[in-house]
Amino acid sequence: MDDDSPETIAAGVKLGLAHPPSYALDTLWVRLVSFLPLGGVAFQVNVGSALLAAFTAVLLARNILMVLDHFLQTPPAQHPGGKTWFKVACAASGALLLAFSHTYWEKALGAKGGIYLWQALLSQLIFYFFLQFELEVIGKAIKSRWLYLVLLLFGLGLTNHWQTQIIFLPLLLIMLIRRPFTPQKWLLGSVFFVIGTSVLLYLPLRSNLHPGWNLGEPDNLSRFLDSFFRRYVNDRETSLIGLFFQVLHGQKTWSDLSQLAHRILDIQGTALGPHLISDLKAPALLLALLGLASPWTASGKKAFLALLLPAAFLLLLFLTYFWVPTNIPYHWYIDNFLLSLNIAGAFLAALGLYRLGSLLPPRLAFLPLPMAFLLLFGLADFNFPLQNQEHQTLRYDYGVNLLKSSPRNSVFFAEADEDYFPAYYLRAVEHKRLDIEMIPAFTLFETWGVAQVARLHPDLGLTAPTRDFPDKFARLISSLSEIAAKNRDRTPCTYSYFNGAFHRYYFPYHPSELVLKSGVLYELASPVSTHAPRLPASGLRLRNLDDPSNSHESLRGILHVYQALGLL
Repeated sequence: MDDDSPETIAAGVKLGLAHPPSYALDTLWVRLVSFLPLGGVAFQVNVGSALLAAFTAVLLARNILMVLDHFLQTPPAQHPGGKTWFKVACAASGALLLAFSHTYWEKALGAKGGIYLWQALLSQLIFYFFLQFELEVIGKAIKSRWLYLVLLLFGLGLTNHWQTQIIFLPLLLIMLIRRPFTPQKWLLGSVFFVIGTSVLLYLPLRSNLHPGWNLGEPDNLSRFLDSFFRRYVNDRETSLIGLFFQVLHGQKTWSDLSQLAHRILDIQGTALGPHLISDLKAPALLLALLGLASPWTASGKKAFLALLLPAAFLLLLFLTYFWVPTNIPYHWYIDNFLLSLNIAGAFLAALGLYRLGSLLPPRLAFLPLPMAFLLLFGLADFNFPLQNQEHQTLRYDYGVNLLKSSPRNSVFFAEADEDYFPAYYLRAVEHKRLDIEMIPAFTLFETWGVAQVARLHPDLGLTAPTRDFPDKFARLISSLSEIAAKNRDRTPCTYSYFNGAFHRYYFPYHPSELVLKSGVLYELASPVSTHAPRLPASGLRLRNLDDPSNSHESLRGILHVYQALGLL
């Protein structure tokens, strides 16, 4: 169900390129787990996300235990707080708190969640190597191997969701300051970093082979950089910092900057507290505050700084960058972006639980543990109905309905993620309805998109790749009009209910256009359309529409289509 999971699965299984920045690391991971001897392809990839989540939770527990053992001032040996079993119980509680938090659990159940879980896993691996590095500093036996591994993982993180992985730059800087490098070691460290980032080579190498799904087509340096930095969505993801420089150059006004700052605070600023309360709950947050006051050793203060700096850097980016497009349900996007805070919160809550037990008299030191058990049980019990996807078939069935609604040998202008991602999955992975020629309408804004459509569908007669246009809108309008004009009398031309590029840039220039309805699609009226059978609403697959899992924000668009059809 999760977000772009159909695209994530199909891009990985077929070794295509998902939407920018294309997530090279996760794409290769999906390809690997698709060989698991478990169920169907979608199930195999979802299990891959669950594995990432489980391993990260275990590693979090290990890191908490290392901090409790080596970086906190412990109570006297006779106090239960100094016992190994008490520390293990606190570390396990922190890991389970993360595992049962709403957003983390949700990411563990879907293919797209793997992109965010890779960030979580790499963050814990980086912190683990940092703690090992600090232990060697304590023992006066500093070696460079841990820093090399951090450089490797930092580079690897940049090949996935680099916009959030970059928050670990402060931690890397701490290690560099703590371990002066000779020129030879700088060179070796650079080699490890380059090895990590080399996964990005998948993008241009595979793009040059023209796979069936090649969004951004980063087959040269210019398009690679456009894809990596997501320049195709600059108009929807406006940076406050970028706008500031535009103001300095006279391209924007201070009023524009002020409006964007207020917009960020209205969306991101007001969502921060609800996210933490919803995901971790108030008792865990109180424990996290107690964890902030933990008595760190002199050497442990570096670990404390390394624990908090990424979270602080994340919040800085969160409040200076406008990540959230205005035309989507934004709370869900924000939850994904703030997943790192769940990790920091669970870590601090475990430290708070340990400190609470250490402050109590020895006879009462065990009392926080049953309290933690009740909190974890309540969190799991509360979130399980929200996470239960036993009957979650809405996105898959909508993809099936798209294909059922399409006349044979038709041209389908896909208008939204909800359209082209499920259709892409069903056609590429399950090999259904290969007679349909699917055109993701938004790609016709770009020169690479027009060339790609012409290459994949030569029978459409698209000549736009050979012409120059004053802007991307002219390119899109011309391409849509040419495809429709040349093919509507040859084969049915359909488009979806979503208000995408075809709706916005075809019909204003063809106001007298007549349309017909077929299932969840519209069809341009033409001589061939009168002969093509159209799907009645009774022929749609509509399983489990009333299931609670359909309330997720990412499914809202599909539900709106069914509402427009009078089915809800």
